[in-house]
Amino acid sequence: MLNMRIVLSILVLIFSLQSWTKAEDINNFEIEGMNIGDSLLNYMSINQIKNDLKEQINWPHTDKKFQRVEKYEGYFENYEYVASIIKPDDPEYKIYGLSGMLDINDPDKCNSLKQEIVSSLKSIFKNAEIYNWEDTLRQDPSGKSMAVGVEFYLPNGSASVVCYNFTEESNIQSGLDVSISNKEFDDWLLSFN
Repeated sequence: MLNMRIVLSILVLIFSLQSWTKAEDINNFEIEGMNIGDSLLNYMSINQIKNDLKEQINWPHTDKKFQRVEKYEGYFENYEYVASIIKPDDPEYKIYGLSGMLDINDPDKCNSLKQEIVSSLKSIFKNAEIYNWEDTLRQDPSGKSMAVGVEFYLPNGSASVVCYNFTEESNIQSGLDVSISNKEFDDWLLSFN
């Protein structure tokens, strides 16, 4: 795995370089070369997408209007994994949300990286509503695993930086997620709260 300082530098550089182009538009940000509005078919075969959709059993929403497709194969410059949000019945598999993920087992390292990325995003999303939160993770029945995040709400979508800190006993990988999503997906998620 890349040195955490190198990863941080890359992430901050990516957000900084994009800051001068319509910073308040979530569609201008990319994760591993992917943008909201792109077709997932540009990055995965239709068979890869359909196979990943078949394996989805723990999606927390019953509606299934949107689904998460995870891409673990290939070389990523900044992240270890990438996930896309799509509508499974859309033949073009348009992307409505993206997440880049890093495995980080040390909560202090994760929080430090999260704070640096958040600081960079605050300078980019100057007009965003910012919400800090902390919550237990439902995947760990003990209630001891925690997520700590910062959300940036913009008129056409949102961005977030979250540390998922699972206990060793939960046997679930901890890590950092940097995500972007458009307003349509955000509104759908809110309809379940």
